[in-house]
Amino acid sequence: MSMQPSAVVFDLDGTLVDSGRAHLASLRYAAHTVGLPVPSIERCADCQRSTDLDTLATLVGDDLSSLGFAAYRASFTRLLWTVRAMPGALDLVLALKGAGVVLGVCTGRSRVEAQLLLDAVGLDVPLITSREDVELPKPDPSGLLATIQVLGADRERAVYVGDGHADAEQGSEARVRTYVVGDTALVPGPGVVRAASLGELPIVSERAL
Repeated sequence: MSMQPSAVVFDLDGTLVDSGRAHLASLRYAAHTVGLPVPSIERCADCQRSTDLDTLATLVGDDLSSLGFAAYRASFTRLLWTVRAMPGALDLVLALKGAGVVLGVCTGRSRVEAQLLLDAVGLDVPLITSREDVELPKPDPSGLLATIQVLGADRERAVYVGDGHADAEQGSEARVRTYVVGDTALVPGPGVVRAASLGELPIVSERAL
């Protein structure tokens, strides 16, 4: 059954945009730039945290995080051409807008990189909450709740769409209906539903499609 909400909040990386290659290459470039060995794919995955800055700090250390992030940003900007919208993202955004649903992005990325990603793939979704806007990263619910408030929506009529464990935990903590998209071994928590793709989300009524 379709459930059309009044507001939909999206996570960014892995949900709306496929930025994995650019992210990985930029992490490895940053480590090399600050004089560390180029990390393996596995090492980069182990260092992944809820925000881009925390990921860099985990990878290169707190003392080198500022220099490392500057290198990461330079590389990431050069590699924006490799970024793509996730399958179904553009169609879903258009359908939701056509149905009068308000949209927003809540992400652990810095505001600069997040907006660059949205612009690179042509997704016209307002960037509401970025890393700099909250004191605590996901799974803390504050960023998601702040985004819903800015959108002028009620929590009961809002939906959150993400792609990972932290997104599921954030949605559950915020008590917002949450969909986790993609091939994940995640066991859904309270109010969390898995979906194979953005195109399978039951959040747009048939008359809006």
